[in-house]
Amino acid sequence: MNKLFGLALEALDFTVRPILCRVPMGAPEGGPRTHQALIVTIEDCDWLADAGFPGPAPIAPLRIDTKEQQIVGHDVFRLRADPASGDLVLERRNEDEWFALFGIDRAVALPPDFEGASFICARWDRMSFPSVLMMTSEGRATLLNRKLRLTRSQFKDHAFVKRLHPRSLRRRIA
Repeated sequence: MNKLFGLALEALDFTVRPILCRVPMGAPEGGPRTHQALIVTIEDCDWLADAGFPGPAPIAPLRIDTKEQQIVGHDVFRLRADPASGDLVLERRNEDEWFALFGIDRAVALPPDFEGASFICARWDRMSFPSVLMMTSEGRATLLNRKLRLTRSQFKDHAFVKRLHPRSLRRRIA
């Protein structure tokens, strides 16, 4: 998805650099760099843009050059330096704690890097993609196998549907 997003931004004359990110999703450290995101430069300022990370990710770009909290919709994010990996870790505020989403660096990623990352995501048994059904709708409705979660705001209004039948999916997220 971010490949297409990047091509669209380039067609609009933005400066775009694709990167590969480590995804801890709350764990103490991330795994291999398998998630593609974009660094978009606008008027000499770099922004993190990501149209392909589901669930708790920001739905609008974040400035990379600040350590201040950034508010996107009802959610609060920050980029924190991780001395162990050298990454800038994107975190989302969840009630009283910060939740690590993914770590970025500014290393150049080439087409073979993305092909390798895609292969790992699709085939490695330690990745969830080969065996888990996932879907998101603007980060507010997420489906994990047959478990649907509807989020109305960052801190409350979560609804869980434990046994979702495929024909009721459209009605629930519409």
